[in-house]
Amino acid sequence: MLGLWLLRSVPGCIDFTLDPIDPEGSPPREIAVRESFVQAPLPKADLLLVIDDTGSMEQEQRSLGDHFAALLDELDAQEVSWQLGVISTDMNGEEAGWLRGSPWILTPDVPDRDAVFAETVQVGLGGSGPEAGLAAAALALDLAEPGGPNAGFRRADALLHVVFVSDADDQSEDWLGDKPDAAFLTRLVDETSRTALPARASAVVGPVPSGCASNTGTAQPATRYDAVAAGSGGIVVSICATDFAPVLATLSEATIVWQTEFPLRSVPIGDSADVTVDGEPVTEGFVVDPDVPAVRFDEPPPPEARIDVSYLVKLDGA
Repeated sequence: MLGLWLLRSVPGCIDFTLDPIDPEGSPPREIAVRESFVQAPLPKADLLLVIDDTGSMEQEQRSLGDHFAALLDELDAQEVSWQLGVISTDMNGEEAGWLRGSPWILTPDVPDRDAVFAETVQVGLGGSGPEAGLAAAALALDLAEPGGPNAGFRRADALLHVVFVSDADDQSEDWLGDKPDAAFLTRLVDETSRTALPARASAVVGPVPSGCASNTGTAQPATRYDAVAAGSGGIVVSICATDFAPVLATLSEATIVWQTEFPLRSVPIGDSADVTVDGEPVTEGFVVDPDVPAVRFDEPPPPEARIDVSYLVKLDGA
């Protein structure tokens, strides 16, 4: 038998060695493998809030300003290093996709941040159609490159959560082509590939298939926003809710992302996998998926925990 040792600090490989432990002259038929992973530290999250700025959104913008502290407070409670930017859905004009407010990147350290945020989300009601939230979000991310007007918003070690707030569906065909939802999902995949961290979208919109109505008006079913949220692992909540506080608290749960699946280099033989977390054996709460292959936990290991997976692998031809 041969022994194989592999250490990976999520998401990259650090070291790789091979130790022969079989007697000389004995052809090995299988090898013992140990892979080690390190759970991410306390997460960093970049939140992009995309707000419809047409005339029907006065009440919703006010509710955001009044209640968005519920989301930020929850992120603070989880010790998430967050920063937040706000844009509108208007793609007309020279400042389309530019982050709003002063400062235009909100962080936990901004003095009187709740008041600053309440002012920032009042993006106005004079936006001209079409409401192109997907195109505006894609442009805002492009403008976050070094030297752009949104520079500094996207951190290389932070996950991305885009939240759309609108009482209408997206109309980004002029900028993203015939299938704006598919184009934006590709943009999120690009973000994930660049950072090796999740990039997702959620929406506070009219639910599919019928939309909704409230005392302040109606909201169309947001088919495209719904598709983007579903395709990226985000959530959709109704914009017709009378109280935005629980709605926004729910969004915080979709922002805090911990890794639960740790991919293996090889397929373990049978039930040969032994798992420890910070040196303590784990006998339940996980499965080994041979199709990926990967170890998948029911609940994510704690921040910076070390996960060791030892298992046997058949050699080719054995």
